[in-house]
Amino acid sequence: MQFERDPYAHDFAFLRFWVDVRTSLRILLDFIFSKVIVITATFIDLLSDLLFCVLYCVDLSWAFANLDDPILDTLPEPKWLWISRATETYYICVSFAIVNIVIWFCGLMVSHHKIRDTFSVLTLVHVLTSFPFLIGLTWPPAQNLYIPYYLRAVITVDRLRAVLRLRGTTRAFNFSAVTEKGILLFGSVLTVVYLGVCTYQYVEYRGGGRILGLPSSFYFVIVTLSTVGYGDVAPETVAGQVVVIGLILVALSVVPSLIAQLVETIANSKTAENEVFIATRHPHVVVIGNFDIVRRLIDVLEEVTAHSSLHQRILFLSRTPATPAVQSVISHIKYKSTVSFIVGSGTETRDLERAQLLKAAATYVLADRGARDLRREDDMNTLRVWGIHKSTTFCK
Repeated sequence: MQFERDPYAHDFAFLRFWVDVRTSLRILLDFIFSKVIVITATFIDLLSDLLFCVLYCVDLSWAFANLDDPILDTLPEPKWLWISRATETYYICVSFAIVNIVIWFCGLMVSHHKIRDTFSVLTLVHVLTSFPFLIGLTWPPAQNLYIPYYLRAVITVDRLRAVLRLRGTTRAFNFSAVTEKGILLFGSVLTVVYLGVCTYQYVEYRGGGRILGLPSSFYFVIVTLSTVGYGDVAPETVAGQVVVIGLILVALSVVPSLIAQLVETIANSKTAENEVFIATRHPHVVVIGNFDIVRRLIDVLEEVTAHSSLHQRILFLSRTPATPAVQSVISHIKYKSTVSFIVGSGTETRDLERAQLLKAAATYVLADRGARDLRREDDMNTLRVWGIHKSTTFCK
């Protein structure tokens, strides 16, 4: 018996193949952008830059200890362009450079502002601190090229911000807004000090042949930034004086703003702890939980406003104070007249009275999915619901 061949069999086979490919790509993308992978990649980025900055200190210390390296006499002019570098250190730098280039390129590909990011300061830092290492793979003398890759510290601050934005995504990475601002302040100050130490150390050597160890340079920068100025260590070159002036200007422009943000966060937390919600003729709903993360706040706002009337007000009774980012969302023209935020606990009668719970049209108790102990979080939510029930029943 002879069967006639289906003329559309090839088309159906191609269609099945294309569906399988798209399904596989979707699974791969879901895996790449999953929460675990994103958190891991963010921490790896930060750790890579930190190790790269530490490696610079080791590299320069080796160069100062081997100023009589014979290979320096074989290198072309100008001599300030070259340093003595261990072969092992060079290949470690190449490894870091390749990783940094790959990360930079992948970030650029998924960016929504490719042109702006291509010509940004961070891209310039990537170019100066990574690409020059690849020259030595084809031209061996370039393995001794001086590369100021301590400038990676500028990117490290951006990496730190990315890590801090993960706050609340996991149980092990859940802390207050005040702690977040404190970490950012400490990291920024440490970055300014590190940049000042490395720049001052190098220009003093190249400009006047003065060799300063890391402890001496660190001591000088700390004394200078603290405005103590003992004078026992001072710049001996014009370049060193310029570095000190630039260091002071950077510190005065960066550190005060970060301190102001930290103080503002602390002040907001204290103000919100005593604030009392004023009920009006319009009904309001109370949402109890932890809302110091913007994404969580926006999700709740979208969900509640989608099922509420036009004039219904929303009160967040949060266990943690609002960050400046959360404050900016609340003060947006879309929510400014309908959203309020106070700090309190769902188990405290005083806080429930501050929220005008008896006059609320509805009350929602939301669990903190980023809590360290989920079982304890469930138990506490049970207590909150029980406390709300007892308070309203007793008062009525």
